Amino acid sequence: MHILLYSYNFSPEKAGIGKYNGELAIWLAQQGHQVDVITAPPYYPEWQVHANYSNDKWRVEHSANLTVYRCPMYVPKHVTGKTRLLSELSFTCSSFLVWLRLSLSKPRYDLVIAIYPPISSGLFPYLYSRIFKSTFVFHVQDLQVDAAAQLGIIKSSFLLNILKRFERFLLRKADLVCSISEGMKGKLVEKGVPPENYCMLENWVDLDFIKPQPFIKTFRLRNELGIKEFDKVILYSGNLGEKQGLEIVLQAAALLAERKEWRFIFCGDGVAKAKLVKMAADLELTNVHFCPLFPYERLPELLSLGDLHLVPQKRAAADLVLPSKLTGILAVGGLAMVSAEKGTSLFNTIQQNNIGIVVEPEDCQTLADAIVTALTGDFSIQKNNAFQYAQLYLNKDLILGKFEDRVYQIKNLKSKELPAVCLHHNL
Repeated sequence: MHILLYSYNFSPEKAGIGKYNGELAIWLAQQGHQVDVITAPPYYPEWQVHANYSNDKWRVEHSANLTVYRCPMYVPKHVTGKTRLLSELSFTCSSFLVWLRLSLSKPRYDLVIAIYPPISSGLFPYLYSRIFKSTFVFHVQDLQVDAAAQLGIIKSSFLLNILKRFERFLLRKADLVCSISEGMKGKLVEKGVPPENYCMLENWVDLDFIKPQPFIKTFRLRNELGIKEFDKVILYSGNLGEKQGLEIVLQAAALLAERKEWRFIFCGDGVAKAKLVKMAADLELTNVHFCPLFPYERLPELLSLGDLHLVPQKRAAADLVLPSKLTGILAVGGLAMVSAEKGTSLFNTIQQNNIGIVVEPEDCQTLADAIVTALTGDFSIQKNNAFQYAQLYLNKDLILGKFEDRVYQIKNLKSKELPAVCLHHNL
């Protein structure tokens, strides 16, 4: 197939949906498909364009069956609801030229994949699919509009109403809608997605790469971070953003300040980092350490370092997002402590499979008490279950293979409904 993927997050971003977009495109190219990607320069989670990339011109990258078109995008220094919206719109505008160029060229795309968020990512793929009779896949990584409303990021009811209507339109017009959790699936069906047009596309993990590491490697990393051999490591690795509610973690660290041998490590970057660093300084927390994201090749080493992994979320984000960092934690057999309300898909997944610890969101005392329990008790069963769960359900080849099969099914059904003159490719 000739495939086009559209998203402003892509490799070499190491956190969030950019990582998964990159792996998806590479996997599809390795299966023999010709894959093109329209994206922006890498900027996430630092909200700063990475070194060796330019944000003032268009750029094309080629490798085997994969071609990446980079488009300029406004990257705000201060991220708010308004500046984030402007950033998304700037990418939509700059990418229009690439869409126009590719629309005039042949062969046409058999499949166009839009990654949501942002909601604007669905516009051009939908139009292209209708004009050229391509299959339109709308992959939902985050219910951005709902999250923005519940977290108070967008306060204008008028704007929210427009965004919700546009979201509902795209969801109903897509040939195939994918998401990463059962909780999202339920909400998408409520928004009008026919169950027969839905496909689960969970966030996966490369089990050949992300796996438990020997002590000698984590010992080296301990020395780099100034952590003593027998200190306990409470690790948060990923985006330091607003949805995570990381202030609660710092408050819990303050409650546990007397436990000098317990070290809280925040590894990552994001819009909330400066605020968190200041808060830790104001609280005089000597048990908290901040460090940047490690290179991807050292991710197994970092994940194996943690005696306890924190996966916090604000209450309002309960069933709207599924933390992508959880897959790596499970793959190394780590002990994850996840903030989730009872009844959410995340809560149910952890509890029913006994693969971690679930705590009530936004309660520092509850979190502190749970940390004490986790670091003083025996949770070897949960760790083993986590590792086995990853082997059974998070295998990248298995998940993406099912997705590819479903796309072929949708294309075949759609081909039967179209007159022969509309078919540009035969599978």
